[in-house]
Amino acid sequence: MRLMTLVWKHRLVLLLSIVVSLAVVVPIASIAPVTFTSTGVFLIPTTDPLTGDLTDTSPLSLSIDDYVRKSLAEDVREGLGDNADELMSISAIRENEQDETYSLVAEASSASIATEGVAMGAQVLSSAAKNLSASQATRFNRQIVEELVDLEVQRVRLHKLAVVQARKTQSLRDLIAVARSTGDADVQALEDKLAKERRVLAGYRQRIDIIKSKSGNLEKLSANINDVRVTRIASSSLISPPSTPTTGSDARLIQLAGIAVIAGLLAAVLITTWLERHTMFGWRRTAPSQRRLRGENN
Repeated sequence: MRLMTLVWKHRLVLLLSIVVSLAVVVPIASIAPVTFTSTGVFLIPTTDPLTGDLTDTSPLSLSIDDYVRKSLAEDVREGLGDNADELMSISAIRENEQDETYSLVAEASSASIATEGVAMGAQVLSSAAKNLSASQATRFNRQIVEELVDLEVQRVRLHKLAVVQARKTQSLRDLIAVARSTGDADVQALEDKLAKERRVLAGYRQRIDIIKSKSGNLEKLSANINDVRVTRIASSSLISPPSTPTTGSDARLIQLAGIAVIAGLLAAVLITTWLERHTMFGWRRTAPSQRRLRGENN
């Protein structure tokens, strides 16, 4: 309480301390580098061309997220060319686990580069999604081609076996016809053998049909993958254009002004303590002696 009384006594010192602190801080804040921030929302359909999965665990989605972490900033700066040094940072954050939108945030030393950074980020992100999707589709199509070749080899081999087996069954049918007309052979035994050979032939033909079905499904899957990839490329866009760059300088100035006021108060307390040191510490030293004198008088 006594300290506050002394500070109020020297309120001019308090006022001057605060004014000096503000006079030092405000000019420094005004000449400090300003950071401009611009944002935008970019749509990338994350339907995986291979699985049709929309979650953030799909191969394409994970590839895009990995690209954002490792290469996005570098590619945006490369796209900005001579103005790359003005870009401080660029990021793309998926808004939730199953969303197809990314929030782009660019910070730069000028408003125009902040805006251009968001636009360039959308452009390189779209290109990256296109390339990653095409790369995955190409690898998968290559696998499909290899599997189709293997299936065709199996089909040709089974077809040859089926042709031989068909000839064998036809020969048995001819023998049975002759045996029935002449009665020289055991017709029942020949018919049993024919039934067995027909089952073998049916097995070959069934396996050939399965191979044809697999080949047709793979061809349809390949066509679907390419359709999905083309749709993704067409749908990727900056659905929310770059926002008007903001600096946050007003809020920063208010914060610095508050810090300056607190610093002025502390300086005023220190100065007042120094000016009133004899009064404050002298009173503390004489107070015990005065109490002893009062005690003796009593």
